[in-house]
Amino acid sequence: FDGNGHTISGLIINRPGAAYVGLFGRVGVGGQVRNLGLVGGAVTGNQYVGGLVGYNYEGPVSNCYATGAVSGTGTCVGGLVGRNYYGPVSNCYATGAVTGDDYIGGLVGYNNGPVSNCYATGAVTGDDYIGGLVGYNNGPVSNCYATGAVSGDLYVGGLVGDNSSGTVSNCYATGAVTGNQYVGGLVGYNYSGTVSYSGTVSDCYATGAVTGDDSIGGLVGYNDFGTVSSCYATGAVTGTGDFVGGLVGDNDEGTVSNSYWDMQTSGQSTS
Repeated sequence: FDGNGHTISGLIINRPGAAYVGLFGRVGVGGQVRNLGLVGGAVTGNQYVGGLVGYNYEGPVSNCYATGAVSGTGTCVGGLVGRNYYGPVSNCYATGAVTGDDYIGGLVGYNNGPVSNCYATGAVTGDDYIGGLVGYNNGPVSNCYATGAVSGDLYVGGLVGDNSSGTVSNCYATGAVTGNQYVGGLVGYNYSGTVSYSGTVSDCYATGAVTGDDSIGGLVGYNDFGTVSSCYATGAVTGTGDFVGGLVGDNDEGTVSNSYWDMQTSGQSTS
């Protein structure tokens, strides 16, 4: 579907008990959506809910945007795409508030594909795996940013909630982040599973305030065998439990290099 630069205004979809909800419920192999804007409106579903696409299966989504609110009563909810399964998402943005249960993102709820040159500005709220741009990431995210406030329970990040064996590069987040455990200004949880699939955060920064309990960091909440390089954080960091740091809350056998945090603005003397 090529929108040819046109917009659709005031789209309302109210299907709280349904899965695969969006202007396009599912986009399969060989399908693609490009050059389209959704202005205003609201999309409500259960799981696999997105303003534009509920579930994207390997299809490219490019030069698209959505400004309406998106909500789900279940999992995989995103401002633009609910679940992105190995499809490239590029030159896109979403500005509406996004709410749901688990795997909730300002742009993409659950991502396995490349996301590049994208941004999200809406507030994002949920339980676990909550991110200002992507809730759960297992793909490359590059040249992206998020500015909305993010709140959840576990695995909460200003840009990405859980970066498991994915890569995040040349990105930033500025929104306030609030959660319980594994909470970071940029990434809540950064995990490297194998040598071939490493959780990597590079050339990134975060400036938003971060608040939580355990494993709270200005940039990354919990770095589990992952790699953080050439990054910085300046936001205030507040934690009531263990492992609270200006840059990384808990670094568990991970690698951190060429990175720094602001001791004055963060209120943290240790990383």
